[in-house]
Amino acid sequence: MVHVDTKRLPLLKGQKTTDKRDYLFVAIDDFSRELQTNCKAERVIRTIMEMWHEKQSFDSPEYRQKELCRFMNFYNTVKPHDSLGGDTTFEVLQASFPICGVNNAVDFYSFDVAKQFQ
Repeated sequence: MVHVDTKRLPLLKGQKTTDKRDYLFVAIDDFSRELQTNCKAERVIRTIMEMWHEKQSFDSPEYRQKELCRFMNFYNTVKPHDSLGGDTTFEVLQASFPICGVNNAVDFYSFDVAKQFQ
């Protein structure tokens, strides 16, 4: 079962309410069919907004989209998560495929770049 949640992103500086709006879409495929999955999708959106959107200013929708990709890469491959025992989400995913492995990721972030998202 896939749970989807959306968030309409705030207007950018100089943007009018009649301009096309940007949305953040989160989909979680939960094979266990837990009822809490929708809450997880809502929590992901809240985390993204708190850790990324509220801490930066954006000049254009294109720049905002580029920065979202950078943040998601950081969040999934660099940032350790307490709920995962200090592992990154990528490390947990990688461990779940022990036969073939998921070993083609490249760490694009230096310590200084990763620090800006903390």
